[in-house]
Amino acid sequence: MRKGKKATRDQPLFYEELKYKHGIWLTNTAWEILVIQAGNQDISISELLERFARSFIRDEV
Repeated sequence: MRKGKKATRDQPLFYEELKYKHGIWLTNTAWEILVIQAGNQDISISELLERFARSFIRDEV
């Protein structure tokens, strides 16, 4: 969550870099799982995927 932080265009909020739009193809089942998991954590699907991807960096260290 971003308590105390306001989103500003072209300014990174959580990370040292901006996010860019990317497209992916998923089954409806996979999408529904992402919707549920993001909702459970009160974050966006974009942020859920960002955290998932970045978890691989921590695992390799």
